[in-house]
Amino acid sequence: MSSDFYRSIADYYDYIFPANEKQVAFITEQMQGDCTSKALLEVGCGTGNLCNQLTQHFEHVSAIDINPLMIEKAEAKAFDSGRSIDLSCLDMLQIKSAFRPQHLDAIVCFGNTLAHLDSLLEISNFLQQAHFLLKPGGQIFLQIVNFDRILQDNIRSLPVIDNKHIRFERFYSYDATSHKITFRTILTENVNKTAIENTTSLFPLQKNQLKDILHDCGFPHIQFFGTFTKEAWHESSMATIVAASC
Repeated sequence: MSSDFYRSIADYYDYIFPANEKQVAFITEQMQGDCTSKALLEVGCGTGNLCNQLTQHFEHVSAIDINPLMIEKAEAKAFDSGRSIDLSCLDMLQIKSAFRPQHLDAIVCFGNTLAHLDSLLEISNFLQQAHFLLKPGGQIFLQIVNFDRILQDNIRSLPVIDNKHIRFERFYSYDATSHKITFRTILTENVNKTAIENTTSLFPLQKNQLKDILHDCGFPHIQFFGTFTKEAWHESSMATIVAASC
């Protein structure tokens, strides 16, 4: 999984993906109780918005990202807010070697991070490692684009993110032979009209594939949602959101 894709947009990341209180509420509600003695790991933390918010609810928060510039920004954000977060620049396929077994109460992986892995084998590898780190009864929370909808309806683009700072366009091109999606983005800074174009590959992980892998990796209790407000998942949902426990 390459870190190059997001490096060039790191300075604009918070304009594209601002803090989202609904994500925090989703996690804390699913944990069903006081989390002040619990430990959580965020995988793919970006500039640290979510992990920063979660320090208000969890005793110990760790967060990783493969991009060192993202980690620098997350560290600065934590320092400015006076929050204690254990931040590391780390590939998500290396978490087993970086954290103690059965030490975590929750693992969070949002922002379509899972789809940046290369194959079902890599996705299974990550989820096996996640299971290894979670305490019995621990939970993993996942969020990806609803690729069932993308493939079924031949979706070629996602909604444009447009605000006073930036315009962020996202385009999909599916290749049936490789079973990969070419993800192309155009970020335009609205002040000076500078445009940054990027391309990367995504694995279009579908709901039933994810469900089967989670079962195989030791997560028997799996819930699917279409939004962070817990609307039911259906084929036309924009997202596939998961809460699964050991």
